[in-house]
Amino acid sequence: MSPVQFSPVSSPCLLSYVLMFFDRSVTIYTGIGYTGSGFFVPYSPSFTCTALLAGGSYKSFRFAGLIEDSTAPTLSFYTETQFMGQQTVIATNQSNIVNRIASVYKTGSESWSLYLQPNYGGSAVFCVSTDAVLDVASLGVAPGDIQSARQGC
Repeated sequence: MSPVQFSPVSSPCLLSYVLMFFDRSVTIYTGIGYTGSGFFVPYSPSFTCTALLAGGSYKSFRFAGLIEDSTAPTLSFYTETQFMGQQTVIATNQSNIVNRIASVYKTGSESWSLYLQPNYGGSAVFCVSTDAVLDVASLGVAPGDIQSARQGC
C-alpha cells in the first residue's frame, strides 16, 4: 500500500477525530515529547483501531517494544508511572540497570524475571509472564528498586 498524499488546504477545517490503526500497544500523550497526561492503548488482535478526539489534545505517541518487530521479546522500562518519562527498551538480559524504573511493559511471548540487586542477585521480585502492563508499585517495590532483569522465570 502506498502512503497517503495530502494536498495543502487553502481554508481552515475542523478535525473532529483521528483513527489510528496499529499492530502494537501505544501510549498517547497530551504534550510534545511524551509529556503531559497520557493513556495507554493495549494491542489486541480484535482491537486494532482507536478513535481519538482531536482539537489539539494529543501531541505525541510512542510504541512499547522494538520499532522493527512488535513481537520480539522485550521489556520497556519507564522512569515515571503510567508509561511516562524516559523509555528504555531491552531485548537481552541486563545485569545492571541504572535508570529509575517506575513502570514496565512486556512484549513478545518470553517471560522475564526482575531482580532487586545487580547481577540477578537475591530472589526475583516478579516473573513477568503475560502481556500485562505493570507499575512497579503493584509489585510491592518502590520506583528505582529494580536493578537487573533477564529472560526466563
